Amino acid sequence: MLQLPLQYGPHDIGFKYHCIFDERRFYQTYHPEHQTTLRPIPLNIWYPAQKTIEVSSMYYQDYWNFQSSDSSLTSFHHRLKNDSIEKARLYFSGKKIEDRTELDEELFQELLQSPVKALKNAPKVEESFPLVIYHQGLNAHIEDNFLLLEYLASWGYIVVSSSYHPMNAQTLGIDWDLERSIKDIETIIQYQQRQFNVKDSQIALIGHSFGAQVMLGLMGEKYEKYRSRFKASVLIDSTLDYEFYKKNPRILEILATKQHQFQNPILAFARLSATFDLLNKLQSANRYYCKIGQLLHNDFISIGVMETLIRSKKHQGDFKVIWQRYQQVCVFTHHFLETFVKNNSKSQKLFEKNNFEKLSGDGLQCELLQRGKSKRFVETYQKESRKAPTFEQLVELLQKEGMEAFYELYRQFPHASIFAPVAVEELGEYFLEYLKMPDLAREIVEFYVGLSAA
Repeated sequence: MLQLPLQYGPHDIGFKYHCIFDERRFYQTYHPEHQTTLRPIPLNIWYPAQKTIEVSSMYYQDYWNFQSSDSSLTSFHHRLKNDSIEKARLYFSGKKIEDRTELDEELFQELLQSPVKALKNAPKVEESFPLVIYHQGLNAHIEDNFLLLEYLASWGYIVVSSSYHPMNAQTLGIDWDLERSIKDIETIIQYQQRQFNVKDSQIALIGHSFGAQVMLGLMGEKYEKYRSRFKASVLIDSTLDYEFYKKNPRILEILATKQHQFQNPILAFARLSATFDLLNKLQSANRYYCKIGQLLHNDFISIGVMETLIRSKKHQGDFKVIWQRYQQVCVFTHHFLETFVKNNSKSQKLFEKNNFEKLSGDGLQCELLQRGKSKRFVETYQKESRKAPTFEQLVELLQKEGMEAFYELYRQFPHASIFAPVAVEELGEYFLEYLKMPDLAREIVEFYVGLSAA
C-alpha cells in the first residue's frame, strides 16, 4: 500500500490565490494615508480540478504572484512576495546571507524555475470535498510544504495555507502568537464554507514545527465548537516531541488542563530522538507515532527536500534516502486522512495496530499508543536479534554498558539508519540536553565528527 515514488490521485491539481479580510481585527499598516485596515489573510488554495488543456502550467516562483483587484493590498502583497522569497532562500540553503555561495544561489534559481503540479485557476471539480488546513513553522513561508499539499489535492481534498503574520507591518514572520493563528484558522474555515463546496463535518489539521503546536492549541481551545468537524490531525516534527526544545507556554497549559478534549486521532512524525512525552498524556485519543531516520527538521517539508533533489543533480551526494523518507510522510498522511476523514475501508486496515506497527523497519519506527494509555512500551534490545537497535534501545544500552556497546553495534550495522551522522548527532544532543550526561555526550559527538569526516 505504501508505494514509492509518489502516486498522485485521479484529479488534476488546481491552485488559486485569494486574500480575505477578518472584519473582527485590525492591522497596523504604517501607511501615511490609512494607517490601519482590516486584517488581511492571504490564502493559498489547492483543490481537485477538472481535466483541462486550457490552463498553463506553473513554476515554483509562481506561488508568489500575489495579486488582487483591491488596490489597498498592493503594498502588502509586494512585501509578502519579497518576504517569502527571502525566507525560501534561507530555508533552502540553510545558511545566513554572509555564508551563502554562488552555487547556493544558482541552486536556488533552479528551484524558482522548477515546474510544479498545480494549474493556476483551473476549473474546480463540482463535488464536495474535505477541508485540510496547513500551518507552517516559526518564520516560515506560505508554500513551504507545497509538494504534500498538491499531493493531497490530487486525492480529493481542498487544502489551504496562509501566512499567519503578525498584527502590524513591521514584520511578516510567524512568531509565538498562538491566539492569532487560531483566529486566522477560524476565519479560513468560515471563508471556505462559503466559497468551496466543503464537507462541513470533514476537516483535517496539519502543522509543521510550531504549526503543529498551533493545531494542538486549536483542538484544545475550540473543542466544543469543532468537536464534530475536526476528524484528524497530522503533526510534523513538532518541537513538543523533544524534551530539550523550546515550547509555547500556552500550549503546555492547554495540554495540561484540557487533556480530555483531545479525542480525535493524531498522526505524529518526528526524528528518532523524539520522546512524545506530552502527546503520551493525551489518553482520550489514539496516537500514531512515526519516527523517521536520516531527516533533519526541514527535510520533513518540501523546501528542504527540494534542496536535496536539486543539489543531488549537481552530484553533491546521494540523497535518495531523504527523498524516500519525505515521500513516506506524504503517503502516510494521505492514508491517515483517507482512514479518519473519508472512512476509506482500504486505508483503515493500514492503521490497525498490528498492521501499522509491522511497517517498522530500518529508519522507520511505527507505534500506536491507544486510547487509555499514557506510556509507550520500549522493548529491551536483544543482541541475538540480528537487527540494529532503535533509538530508545541504543540509549538504554549506552546508559548500561557505555560506548563499547555502541562501537560493537556500529561494527555489526554500519549502514543502519541509527548510525547515520544525523542520528548520531541527535544521540549526542539527547545525552547532553535531556539525560544530562556530558561525558558520554562528548564521546558520542567525537564519534559523530569522525563519521561526518569520513
